[in-house]
Amino acid sequence: MTGQVKEDIISRFGELGLRVFDGKISFDPTILRKDEFNLTESVFKYVDYNSKIKSINLSKNTLAFSICQVPVIYHLSKSEKIIIKFENGDSKKSRGNEKIFERNNEIEKIDVFVVKNE
Repeated sequence: MTGQVKEDIISRFGELGLRVFDGKISFDPTILRKDEFNLTESVFKYVDYNSKIKSINLSKNTLAFSICQVPVIYHLSKSEKIIIKFENGDSKKSRGNEKIFERNNEIEKIDVFVVKNE
């Protein structure tokens, strides 16, 4: 990758509110604009831990990206919360998580519910 490409990726993660502090990932999408969310249903494709292409159906008012091969889905909502869904079917509300960096196939996806004003 060129320096410009790396800079663009780092800048975009900043715009998405992706933060890493003390080895833990957190989300603070304060500068993310509401017009960046899907206006209609769509499909998000990503490569999982096992190098397989997977897809997730996205509803209106969502935005998706992946970090460390884990899909992160932002949902426009009336309240803020983060739900981490694990491969074993468990889920938990959380403010951040370090397991994502272990790349051990433990986390299936992360749903981040954000409040955006007009």
